[in-house]
Amino acid sequence: MPPIQLLADLGATNSRFAIASPGGRTRFLRILRAADYASPLAAARHYIAELPASERPTSGAIAVAAPIVAGRIRFVNLGWSFTIGSLQRGLGFSDLHVLNDLEAQAYALLTLRRHECPKIGKGHPVASAPQLAIGPGTGLGMACLIYADSGPCVLPSEGGHQTLAAATREDEKLIGSLRRRYGHVSAERALSGPGLAALYSALSSKATTLQPAEIAARARARSDARAVATADAFSRLLGCYCGNMALAFSALGGVYIVGGVVPGLGRAFNRRAFRAAFESKGRYRDYLARIPVAIVLRKDLGLRGLSTYLALRGTRRG
Repeated sequence: MPPIQLLADLGATNSRFAIASPGGRTRFLRILRAADYASPLAAARHYIAELPASERPTSGAIAVAAPIVAGRIRFVNLGWSFTIGSLQRGLGFSDLHVLNDLEAQAYALLTLRRHECPKIGKGHPVASAPQLAIGPGTGLGMACLIYADSGPCVLPSEGGHQTLAAATREDEKLIGSLRRRYGHVSAERALSGPGLAALYSALSSKATTLQPAEIAARARARSDARAVATADAFSRLLGCYCGNMALAFSALGGVYIVGGVVPGLGRAFNRRAFRAAFESKGRYRDYLARIPVAIVLRKDLGLRGLSTYLALRGTRRG
């Protein structure tokens, strides 16, 4: 009998747990609020305790919304800090793989169907070319799926913490306002859920108490001109950033926007402004015009990617 494997996608807001099944499917899905638990070990133990005794996992794979440095993980947007070894021992697992959350989601790109990722603009993917997963959520993550001789693999990245660039005078003023408040302005500072609130404040030079979800709702309803302007600025800046990353990785296989912010904006996400900023790279405009961009609608992408990763490892061992 193959071992029962735990899948866990640990985000700064929600943590998703499941048990892996053959064929990339999952069972016993449960979503826990990360803030309700002192550590990922406590959350995982809570989940495992509720499983039938015959379904208790002995190994697994976990995705974390944080960098992994020498086996240590510290969440920037949450007070969790742990080592892979301590988590494995605490769970009593024989084997534990830990991936960056966008690394896991990039593996899930191998499983997507067309209806799960509607396109923004034109462009057609080049077979076996690099593909980017870029995720505006609680933070901003990025990873690149490449095709090596041994098969598909993923390059993790902390590209969301690069300095945010402006392509227009309008965005220079906006980033300048953010810089006066925060000092360094990373891409994540604007291109994330909290980034919506930061942009909303920067557009009037006054701090806001509105939550990102409320700003998005106002933008969708077009009931607040500043919320609409925030969604437009977010769309422009994200397009510019995605175009930069597509150039950096020669992502002719496509750019896939994951995470909850863009689907949450819905019709307020300005696709035309995004695509214009994505392609506006001077002499490389035509190069970028060929690259497809899609919005991924699935919410279980991390778990699906972890399952895909484990399946690939099993195939390579065989």
